[in-house]
Amino acid sequence: MTYRTYIQTRPPETVASILICIIHQSDSLLDQQIRQLEKAFLEQGRLSERMTRARIARRSGHPEGAA
Repeated sequence: MTYRTYIQTRPPETVASILICIIHQSDSLLDQQIRQLEKAFLEQGRLSERMTRARIARRSGHPEGAA
């Protein structure tokens, strides 16, 4: 989504408010992503650990993640 049309046609105070809202939205989304990554790390381990488990499961004939 582009905010250019909103920013170009508004007074500076409104543009500042729009930008602050965008920053807050971005911050919230990043916080959500970090929490999800932390949860995945605690439940499933690091990426290299998950990849190792998947390789072992595949070699042993089990479906991926069923090891």
